[in-house]
Amino acid sequence: MKKLIKPLIFVVILIGLYVVVSMSGLLPGNLNLFKKKEMQFAETSLRVEEVKAVAKLFSQKYVNEIVIKKKHNSKGFFTTSTDNLVIIAQGTCFAGTDLSKMQQSDIKVIDSLTVQVTLPKATILESTINPSGFNIFISEGYWDTNLDAVQKVKTEAVKTLEKLAKHENILKKADAKSKALITTFMKSAGFQNVNVIFK
Repeated sequence: MKKLIKPLIFVVILIGLYVVVSMSGLLPGNLNLFKKKEMQFAETSLRVEEVKAVAKLFSQKYVNEIVIKKKHNSKGFFTTSTDNLVIIAQGTCFAGTDLSKMQQSDIKVIDSLTVQVTLPKATILESTINPSGFNIFISEGYWDTNLDAVQKVKTEAVKTLEKLAKHENILKKADAKSKALITTFMKSAGFQNVNVIFK
């Protein structure tokens, strides 16, 4: 019976965290199972691996509008012209803890009042700039006829968004938020002393 306690606690923690984050609105819509009417928690027993498949704790969101400027020199018969491209893009970057990397050994119940939880360090979990988030402010010559080149610039915009998010310490903030969420959840589960560390 004792061997089942830790796996059971592990499953309960993962399910609880997923419920808390889903209800808080931090989870992107496509991963929020509570928005799908057909999704229900079945009465059958849940396995750890099934829970870990959706166990990403989105604990920090970064939204920014960026301006991307590109130039291309187009050569004519006698002259060379410079074609400009200016795109304004608005996107969202999510950071948090990937709980699927956790093992049962990462949750150590010291005694009835004390627990230690080891979390993976936060990472960028998802970055999105929707098609409607791009506004082409200036497009000249070369850029008007080379859609692939424009698309490549849009792809670079996502990477730029992530760099800006990291510059604003999104990972550090995500770690702090994940720690707070874990601590709150474990205390609600009955533990008075909660020690959260990162690996």
